[in-house]
Amino acid sequence: MARKTLRLAYGGLLIVVLFVVTLGVATVMADYTGPAHRTKTVAGCTKVYRYYDDAYICSFPGGAGLNVCGDQCSNHPTCSAFVCNDLRNGGNNYYTKDETQTITLPNATADATLQCATPGDNGWCRGGANIHFTASEPVSGHVITAIETSKWGYVCQPHTASPACDKALPDGAESTDYWAESSWGDSSLAHTISWKVDATAPTAAPTTSGAMGQNGWYVSPVTVAANASDAASGLASVQYQVDGGTWQSGETVNLSTDGVHTVVFKAEDVAGNTTTSQRVTVKIDTTAPTLTPSMPEPNGDDDWFVTAPVQIGASAEDATSGVASVECRIDGGAWQTPPVNVTGDGEHVVECEATDNAGNSTSWRKTVEVDTTAPALTASAPSPDGSEGWY
Repeated sequence: MARKTLRLAYGGLLIVVLFVVTLGVATVMADYTGPAHRTKTVAGCTKVYRYYDDAYICSFPGGAGLNVCGDQCSNHPTCSAFVCNDLRNGGNNYYTKDETQTITLPNATADATLQCATPGDNGWCRGGANIHFTASEPVSGHVITAIETSKWGYVCQPHTASPACDKALPDGAESTDYWAESSWGDSSLAHTISWKVDATAPTAAPTTSGAMGQNGWYVSPVTVAANASDAASGLASVQYQVDGGTWQSGETVNLSTDGVHTVVFKAEDVAGNTTTSQRVTVKIDTTAPTLTPSMPEPNGDDDWFVTAPVQIGASAEDATSGVASVECRIDGGAWQTPPVNVTGDGEHVVECEATDNAGNSTSWRKTVEVDTTAPALTASAPSPDGSEGWY
């Protein structure tokens, strides 16, 4: 719904024409005219004059006829019994002239006060906010037909002389003009009332960023952001707490130490509303596990093993997320749980790898030389040059 207000100044009165546009169709809701020129003509004095010289003689209250002749009208002389009798008997010594007077009637009035059940900071209301409107039509026989605003149109249509009605206020910092419509056909003077309402606590929806590993563990430093906001009065402050420590100012916190951390944010808006975020758990493990391989000392020369199989073992430790797996393989084959056995003569490449639950890994590589076969020996000699095998 859109509203268009047209203001015209005419005859010292402020005229506001309020339109409400719905789906492109303009409909006049109400017209603000301001107070009309409220006057009323009432009977004044009946003045008595003498015929022959038109001299003023006396006066009596007008509008009631000769039966009040003899009563004093304002500060004029009271008519004597002789004058009154002459008039009543139709004598021609005196004649009368009726005078009227115009009186000004009081205007309708309108007033409004801001009510707040829970006052906040910096002039804001944190709850139970409403505007209490009152109006009055002092002229007998007339009533207030409506209390009206430039923001909401009619607040109420009471048709009573001294109505009161309330309007609950939503969050926001706004203002509205208001006035009272009268059955006289005019309006009271228009006034303006302003308010600042924020009954809603700010929001804080923390998010984390960093290099994610496995099983919910980060393998890098982590930044936690509060993502706090407040739609009405705005944010006044944001604080964070790490691992149950002291509260510190800031909308972000950087975590770099390995381990499991908890972060909580607290946000306060300008109105004094506060909110505490959900607790965020951050798991960081940037350190690879420690891998310890084991194998026997070579039992041959030059680091060769002359017996087989050669058993290769491995173990690992991880102080933060824990060891997930330790595996070894021979000559690029399938990964196996150690120990593994190296068999067969020749040079063999043994690899072992340890991985923690965060996904960090440590590897080890070793060439193992095995020769379990003795060398072949072949002897030769010349043929004997004597008899019967003798040289």
